[in-house]
Amino acid sequence: MKQRRVTIKQVAAEAGVSITTVSHVLNDVPGVRANPLTRQRVQDTAARLGYVPNRLAQSLRTQRSNTIGLVGDEIATTPFAGKLILGAQDVALSREAVVFVVSTGYERDVENREIDELLRRQVDGILYASMFHRKVELPPQLAAVPTVFVNAECTTPGVSWVVPDEVAGGRDVATCSSRQATGASASSTTSTTSRRPWAVSRGSGRGWRRAVSPPPT
Repeated sequence: MKQRRVTIKQVAAEAGVSITTVSHVLNDVPGVRANPLTRQRVQDTAARLGYVPNRLAQSLRTQRSNTIGLVGDEIATTPFAGKLILGAQDVALSREAVVFVVSTGYERDVENREIDELLRRQVDGILYASMFHRKVELPPQLAAVPTVFVNAECTTPGVSWVVPDEVAGGRDVATCSSRQATGASASSTTSTTSRRPWAVSRGSGRGWRRAVSPPPT
């Protein structure tokens, strides 16, 4: 038998307070003061009964869903991208938000469908992440949605984007490789690059050349 959801009315009855008081306490309504003992009793009662706030109802009132969409081309299927996703989750959790991750596989139809679905869920913003550093146009559906591009440059004016310092990365790789007497590190880097050449940008190439080229005299 399906267990029925605990309601705010049940919490109020069990705690011996009004529904309004329970709502103010559990939603931490700004500007509303409550007796500390009453607040604690309401919170303890809600926890004991297993009350779970209705996020849909809260979003209608606050106009925020506390959710963020992360759209990636293939970022959800690449091992090193896990840190990017975890970083987004850590920041979201610190703000009591949740991250929805979708992967498009470079398919425009899939991307449009996934973005539309995230918007139907009233996400508060979008992180658009790329597997490799490239220039991307802002999808039309996101014109009015707070969006930040990660590891990609957005060609649409006014849209924020974040990319790594690939020049420094290429320089560090070259420096580390040159310190390996056996050349194992350099061989590993070359092998990886040959299998997926588009993963190395012009920025990292410039950093490599700057590190291995002798300084001008």
